[in-house]
This record gives sequence, C-alpha cells and structure tokens, in this order.
Amino acid sequence: MDVCPTLSRMRNFVWSVPKMLRLHFLHHRKLLQMLCRCAWDSLTMLLHEALGRRDVFPGGILVPQTPA
Repeated sequence: MDVCPTLSRMRNFVWSVPKMLRLHFLHHRKLLQMLCRCAWDSLTMLLHEALGRRDVFPGGILVPQTPA
C-alpha cells in the first residue's frame, strides 16, 4: 500500500461567520466547537465527492479566531 503515491497540492480553506451571527457566538462560546465540526464535516464531504472515494480524509487544524 502506498502511503503517499504522489505529492498533492496544499490548500487553505477559510470559513467566515457573517457579522449578524458573530454576536450570537460571542455569548454562546461552546457553539464555536460545533461550528468547527460542521466546517470539518463539510470539507470531508467535499473531498469525498470530488475524488469519488471514501477512503481519503483531509488533514488540518481548525482554530476559531475571535477578538479578545
């Protein structure tokens, strides 16, 4: 089994929250974790559909960036 048969291009994805929803997440911080999970799941589904395979998964780091 080839672990990495070819080098793939690196991609960056950025999700942003509309300004109207930012106040909601400001008061309900635990929902940010769920938002990151939804973003990750949508990226995984995109990858599966684009490649037509279910045995590949993205690697990444998700960090919600909020004002202090």
